[in-house]
This record gives sequence, structure tokens and C-alpha cells, in this order.
Amino acid sequence: MMNNYSVAGEDSKQIKQIVQSNADVQTGFFELLNYCQTKWPHDVWEQVSKIEVQGDVDELKIWLDQTLCNEPPAGNIKAFWFGLYNPVLKNGEVTCRLYISGSTQFDPNTIDWACWREDSYVPKGRYAKSRVLRQIYSLVVDTEIEAVGEYALCLGFAGLAVKHIFGNSHKPVAVGFDSGDFIVVNQQRA
Repeated sequence: MMNNYSVAGEDSKQIKQIVQSNADVQTGFFELLNYCQTKWPHDVWEQVSKIEVQGDVDELKIWLDQTLCNEPPAGNIKAFWFGLYNPVLKNGEVTCRLYISGSTQFDPNTIDWACWREDSYVPKGRYAKSRVLRQIYSLVVDTEIEAVGEYALCLGFAGLAVKHIFGNSHKPVAVGFDSGDFIVVNQQRA
């Protein structure tokens, strides 16, 4: 029997539903992991289940608080974007990283608003160093579940973490891949 290691529309909806639920980060992460284990059976999920997430969430909160305090956004910023991308580090390693930016525009139906413009909020301290994102990526890379692992767990964890530390913003907050899919984590604001 051959497994289909790709993410379909129903999977995106399930990931979005978990991120937008009332689950705390740890519970939501294990719900995402359970979904992955059920949908795409693979040995790597057991290793991923051993990743400690709360300490990373605490570090991300410190990073975000410092960034917003040291480089506050202008009053015309209407929404915040927490982007996921795959940089190549100085040692040649490819990973998954998170950053913050802000936009003077917002449309919950398209990613176009998150593209940087002259009036965007792009702080110098925008890049977070998430241990969890790095561990997830390093465990799933070069496996047949790489795409679903990165999509479901990196997007899911980032969404849960950002919702936990910044979801009470009075402005819309979205988390997503620079290449497309995203989740508005404080849906009531959208």
C-alpha cells in the first residue's frame, strides 16, 4: 500500500481548525501531531512527539516583546504577518524560521496584503530563532513526509504559538508561508 504524502484541502481545514481552537500550544501541537500520525503514518512522528514546546513559546514571547518595544510599529499598521520561510544558515543548513512584519493593508482572503511595501513594518529584529521550528524541520527534511510535516507542524506550531503570545492584538494577526497558505489566528479581528 502506498501512502499519499501530500496536503489536501481537508487537511488545511483541519490544521486551521486546531490552530483557531481554544487549545493551548502543547495540546494543539499534540492534536496536530496525532492528526499527522493518523493521516500519514511514519516513524518520525514519535521523534517529533518528544519536542518540548513550552520553553520555545516563552522564548518567542520574549523576542516579540523586545522587538515591539525596541521597534514599535507605526500607527497606520492595520495587520501583522508572521511569515515562515526556509533560509540557508551560515553552516549550509536549511531550516524553517519565523519573522514578523506589519502591513497598512489587510484582506483575510489573500496573502497579497502581507507583501512588503514602502510603508510596511519591517523591524530589524524581525527574525525569531525558534528551536521547535528548527527541530521539526530537521526531523522531517529528506523524508517522504517532509512536505506534510513542514506544512502541518511548522505552520501549526507557529500559528498556535503566535496566537498564544499575540492573539489578543486589536489588529488582525496572520501566520503563514511566504509562498502561500496562511491562517488568521485571531479570526474575530478579520
